[in-house]
Amino acid sequence: MLRLISGIAALAIGLAPVVLDPGRAAAPLALVSLPPATLAGPIGGIQATRFDGVAQFPKWTDMLRRWSEQIGAARHCIAITGAVEGCVPAEWSALTAQLRPLGRRAMLDRLNRAINRHRYVAATDNWGRADYWETPFEFMSRDGQCEDYAIAKFMILRALGFDDDDLRILVVRDVARQIDHAVLVVYLDGTAWLLDSIDDTVAPLASATRYRPYYAINETGWWLYAPNPVRPAMARVTR
Repeated sequence: MLRLISGIAALAIGLAPVVLDPGRAAAPLALVSLPPATLAGPIGGIQATRFDGVAQFPKWTDMLRRWSEQIGAARHCIAITGAVEGCVPAEWSALTAQLRPLGRRAMLDRLNRAINRHRYVAATDNWGRADYWETPFEFMSRDGQCEDYAIAKFMILRALGFDDDDLRILVVRDVARQIDHAVLVVYLDGTAWLLDSIDDTVAPLASATRYRPYYAINETGWWLYAPNPVRPAMARVTR
C-alpha cells in the first residue's frame, strides 16, 4: 500500500493524507446488475453504477503512484531544509493558502479560475505520448490537457479537506464539439458542481446538457454510465 504524507509535513505543504491501494481487486468492466442502493442519481437521464477499485485504470493509478513519490520527495526536502519554499511548487503553496480561509462554495470558484489560467498543452507535445495523466506538480510546471486540469483541482480540494467520496473525475463526450473531454465534479450541499477547464463559471452539473458521460473515477472506485458507447479503459480524452 502506498501512503502519502501525514501529520506536520502534510500540513506544511497543504496536503491531506491520501491512501492508494492499487492492489484492490478490479471490478468487471461490464455493467452488471447491482442492488438499487448502488445506483447514483441520473445525469441527463443516464444512470451510473459504482464499482470498487481502480486497478483497471492504469493512467490514473500511474499518476497516483507518481504523486505519492513526489509528495514523499517533498516531505524529505522539508525535513532536510526546514522550509516549504523550494520543496513544492510556489503556485501550490500560494493557491492553497489563498483558498483555505474561504467557504467551500467560494473555494470552488476561485480554484476553477486559478487552474484554468494554465495553457492547454497536449500530452503528445509535453511527454511524447498520448493520454499521460499529470500530477498537480507536473501540471503546474508544464501545463497540460483537460484531465490534468481536473486532476489538479481534485488534489487541491483533497488537500483542503474535501472527502474522496465528494469528488469525481468525469470523462464525457462533448456533443457540441464532437470530442471527448474530462472535467471535475464536486458534490457539495446536495448539488453536483461542474469545474470545467473551458469555462471559468462553476455551474450545476445538471445544466451541462452538452455532455454525455462515459465514466467517473476517484481514488477508491469508479462509476459506469449507461447506455455507454465505450469501455472505460478504452476512453480517450481529447481536450
